Amino acid sequence: PHLLFLRAKIHSELGQFDQAMTLFETAYAEFAHSADRLGQAQVLVEKSTVLRFRGAFREAISACQQAIALIQDLDRQKEVMELFPNRISCL
Repeated sequence: PHLLFLRAKIHSELGQFDQAMTLFETAYAEFAHSADRLGQAQVLVEKSTVLRFRGAFREAISACQQAIALIQDLDRQKEVMELFPNRISCL
């Protein structure tokens, strides 16, 4: 799922939002299948950025809320903050 996530980020950076969203969805499903909540949260944060660029603000907020819910009880706050540097869009 990590490579799918990185490919999605590349598409997102290139403005290829449809391709990015497809890959984010697939990566999210694979992270969920392996019970990797941190990976799921990371996907949701990046997905929220794409949604925001598309003008889907409510969906972007919802994705951020889901990401926060996934990591809220993890005892790895330092690791979480390292994964989301300069990402105040969800915090």
